[in-house]
Parts: sequence; structure tokens; C-alpha cells
Amino acid sequence: MNVDYSICNALNYRTEDLTDTLLIYDIGCQWWINFLSRLRQSKTLSIPEQMKLIVAVGSFHLGAHIPECFVLFSLHFVLGAGQLDGEILETLWAAFNKISPSARSMSKAHRREVYDDHMRDSNFKKLVGMGACICHLSILLVLTLRWAVTMLVKKHKRAVAGLAETKEAYLALENSLDTAKTQVWKRQEQQAMKERGELLRIFEVKADKGDELCTSMQSIMLIQITKLQLRLKSALL
Repeated sequence: MNVDYSICNALNYRTEDLTDTLLIYDIGCQWWINFLSRLRQSKTLSIPEQMKLIVAVGSFHLGAHIPECFVLFSLHFVLGAGQLDGEILETLWAAFNKISPSARSMSKAHRREVYDDHMRDSNFKKLVGMGACICHLSILLVLTLRWAVTMLVKKHKRAVAGLAETKEAYLALENSLDTAKTQVWKRQEQQAMKERGELLRIFEVKADKGDELCTSMQSIMLIQITKLQLRLKSALL
């Protein structure tokens, strides 16, 4: 119920013209099942009537889910999501690795207090940073715009180069396949991206012998995609 309350309040805050919403939650596959029915039964919780929700699971957590969750809740099959991992708190783990050696010998309660202190310190620095941005808005605005333009130009050049590199391989693969089949697959993809739901099952790996091969193939695909996503994210920072 706490999650329902938070999400409903977020979706009702200045979202008058928002028609589509991408909602990423670690266990969104389970939480989503009865979400709308809980709203119908509630007298206080609601979301805008015109809003369409697309629920996904972050790439880090999705690897621990059952194979059936992969195509239905992966960000890789959400049109317009881009190269997004869907994780927030987990990005602080790299910084927390610096204090992990000293926390190993601590008791459970002591370790929790230390981690909470470092998390509060991180939040405090973000809060102070926002205040500094407000105080020096004019200078920071110019610097931010200059940095943003520079980064966008670099990302555009990298994207153009990457497109040229992958397009040739993609066209070679497409030309080696039966044209009638590729046309059917493209129509299925467009329909799946638009209507979602069980139509996304077309992206599942098909195997004739047993489920173990299918499961291992999906795991390998998820690992490779996640590694590529992390490399791209590191390169863009």
C-alpha cells in the first residue's frame, strides 16, 4: 500500500498532459498484477484516467527474475526507453565499496548505522548541491548549457559512428533471410511494441529441445545486453 500511495501521488503531480508513463520497479511484475483493482477498491488512491502505464523492471533486478519476466518487463523492449538501466540506489554501490572493508567486522546493527550515515551524507551533498546551483544559477546555467552542448555533440558523433557500424551487419543478416518472413516479423514487432502484453512473447528465444537451453540463452542475452549497456553508460559519462 505504501508503494501504491507513493506512485499515485507522483503520477497525479502536474501530469495533466501526460498520456504515457514508464514505471520502473524492482518487483513491478508482481506489484502490477492487482494494482488497478486496488485502485478501484480505494476511496483515496487514483491515477489520471487518460494515463497509460508501462511497467518495467530494472536490468539489474531482472536478471534474478524467472525467464517469463524477461520479455514482458525488460526495458530493451520498451519503445522510446533508450539505453536505460532503470536503477537508482544501486548506482551508489560503487561508492559504498570504499567503506565495505571496514564494515566487514561490524555487527549487523553497527553496519546498518554506518551505511545509513553514508547514505544520509550522500543525500545531504545532493541537497547542498541543489542549493548551490540556485545561488549561482546564472553562472551554472551558462556552464551547464556549454557542457550539455559539448556532450550532445560527442554523443551524436558516437551514435552516428555506431549506427554505421551496426547497420551494415544488420542489413547483411536481413538480406540473408526470407523476405516474406522478415516482413511478418516487422509487423509483429510493431504490434507488440504498440499493444504490449502477451504479444511481447515473440521476442522469447525459441528452442525445440527442453527449457534449459531456452533459459540459458535468455540468461546469456541478458548478461551481454547489460554489459553492453554498462559500457555505453560509462562511455557517455
